[in-house]
Amino acid sequence: MVLLIKWWVKLASNIILSPIGRNGEDRTIWEVIKPINLFFSFMGDTYKAIIHEGFLTDGGSIPSIGEPFISSTDPDYLLFFLFHDLLYEKSGRILVFKNGRADILNLTRAQADKISLWDMPKRAGVPYWKRAIVYPAVVIGGGKAWRKMKSLKRGQRYKMLRKFIK
Repeated sequence: MVLLIKWWVKLASNIILSPIGRNGEDRTIWEVIKPINLFFSFMGDTYKAIIHEGFLTDGGSIPSIGEPFISSTDPDYLLFFLFHDLLYEKSGRILVFKNGRADILNLTRAQADKISLWDMPKRAGVPYWKRAIVYPAVVIGGGKAWRKMKSLKRGQRYKMLRKFIK
């Protein structure tokens, strides 16, 4: 089974994910099959980031209280969940492109959460009620994941994600 979702964020992009297993919390782990170009604004500048082929995600880690309203692969939020996972995996330090030049952008956890879970969805027309559920849920529950990824060295992060797949 492959999950294909059409997204419109500045430019059209197809998100193609394939399930590759389950993690320790019995959540499906998805692998990005085709690179995704993503445009976002930060501090008045527009950047392009790339979610590369082979990137692993569990979609959105929505607490059980929010699951009746939003799933981990909610079409309104999937692209933003992927970007949020990328930001957390890289501890906010990501390769971006601005005016054709590569640069490293260093974001705090608060900035990563706000950009990927509030600002971008708002610009894409995600309803307020969904943003009001997702944003605080991830802010409250994401601290442990951010600290864990920040404590690991670069190569260890990918190995850690792979080892939890059943």
